[in-house]
Amino acid sequence: MKTGLSRSLLTAVVGGALVAGGAVYTAPALAAGPLSTTVLTVDESESPSADPTDASPSPSESSSESPSAEPSESSQSPSPEPSVSAPSTTPSASPSSSPPPAPDKAKPTGGAFKLSLGSLWIGQKTVFSQTAADYADNETPDAQIVRKVFWGDGTSTVLGATATSFTKQYTKNGTFKVYETLTDKAGNTLTTPAKTVTVAIPGTYKLSKTSAYQGTNFAVNLTSVPAGTTKATVFWGDGTYTDRVNPKKGAINGYILYRNGVVNPKNKISGKFTVQIEFRNKNGLSSRRSVGTINILKDASVPKLTVTKPSNPTKASSWRTIKGTVSDKGSGTPYVYATVIRVTTGGTTYCLTPAKKWKKWTTDQQYLDYCGLKGIRLKPSKGKWTLKVPAGIGKGYVIVDSWTWDWADNYGSKVRQQKITKS
Repeated sequence: MKTGLSRSLLTAVVGGALVAGGAVYTAPALAAGPLSTTVLTVDESESPSADPTDASPSPSESSSESPSAEPSESSQSPSPEPSVSAPSTTPSASPSSSPPPAPDKAKPTGGAFKLSLGSLWIGQKTVFSQTAADYADNETPDAQIVRKVFWGDGTSTVLGATATSFTKQYTKNGTFKVYETLTDKAGNTLTTPAKTVTVAIPGTYKLSKTSAYQGTNFAVNLTSVPAGTTKATVFWGDGTYTDRVNPKKGAINGYILYRNGVVNPKNKISGKFTVQIEFRNKNGLSSRRSVGTINILKDASVPKLTVTKPSNPTKASSWRTIKGTVSDKGSGTPYVYATVIRVTTGGTTYCLTPAKKWKKWTTDQQYLDYCGLKGIRLKPSKGKWTLKVPAGIGKGYVIVDSWTWDWADNYGSKVRQQKITKS
C-alpha cells in the first residue's frame, strides 16, 4: 500500500510541525480536519533543498486512499515559508533635510507699566497702564502673550489681549508691591520689577457717646484730618447724612429720630445703628468706614408743663412776670414756647407776638398767625422758665398759653386763665 507521499519528500509533518533540514517552525492549522498525529521520518539521503511541493500525490494515489486515510495534500493549503526581510542600511532621512528648530527658551522682553497713583486712600483707585509697545517676544505675537498683574493684596488680574489699562480699587490699607508676569506660548515667563502702592485710612475719629435718646444730639469727633481733605461726610445710619466742607478737627453733630429724616410719628426709629464716615480729596472718595455703633433709646414720655399762679392773681401787675416749670422723663425739653392773651372788659383781644408786642386779633387764624404758631421761645434753666411781659394787662382776663416739645418730638402744653379785677 502506498504511503501517499513521494520518496523525494524531504520534510515530514510531525504533530503540525514541519521539519526541514533540521529547522522547525509551526505551520498554520490545516484547512480541513484536525492535525494528524502520524509521525513521518525523514530520509536523510535525500537533498534537503528539494521543494516540498514535489511530494503532491498523483490523482490515482489520492483516489485510492480509504475514507479513513489522512486528507490529501491537494486539499490543504500549506503555509509558505515565512519571508524575512533583510535590515535596510539606507538612512530614512535624506542627507539634504533641515534639522528640527531649537526650542524657544527666550523670555518676553520689556514689561514697563505705569500706575496713576502710588499713594492713595482706602477705597480710591489707581490705574495700571501699558501699551503693546511696552513688551514683546521673539516667537509669540503680542496678543498671545499672557499678561498677569499681581496687586500685592492677594489679588491678581489677567489682562485682555488688547487691554491698555485696568482700574484697581484697594479695599484694605497697607503697602503693596505691584508687578506683572508676561508668559509666551512656550511657557517662558518674565517678571517685571515691582512698583510700590501705599494705601492709607484717612483721618481719626470717634463717637462722642454710645447711647442716646431719640432726637438727642451726639457727635462724631474728628481728632485728625488729612491734608488736602475737601469734604467729610457722616452717615448716621438712619438714611440721613451730614456734609462738612473743608473739615477741621472738632465735632460733627447729628441725631437719629425719623427714618430717612421723614417727619412722621410712624417713622420714629430706635435701636442700634452703625455710624460711618468718608473723606474726599483730589483723588476722589475714600471708602466708608465705621465710626462706631450708637444705641438709640426709645422715648415715649410726654413732657410736663406748669404755669405758676402769682401770689395775688387778680391784680394785673402780678402778671408782668410769668413763671413756670417743665419736666420730661426721657430725652428732655430744650425750649418752652409761650404767648399771653389779654381780653379787655369791652371784649377786645390781644396776643403777645414773638417780638413781645401786643397784637389785636379777631379770628383763630389771626391768633395762630400772629402769636400762636411760633410763640416766644424760652430757655429753661434747671426745669424752670420765666417770661417778662410788657405793660398792657388791665381789668378783664389774662390767659397764658405755653407748650413744648421734647427732643423726641413728644408734645406737652399748659394753659392758665385768670380774671383780673385790679389794675
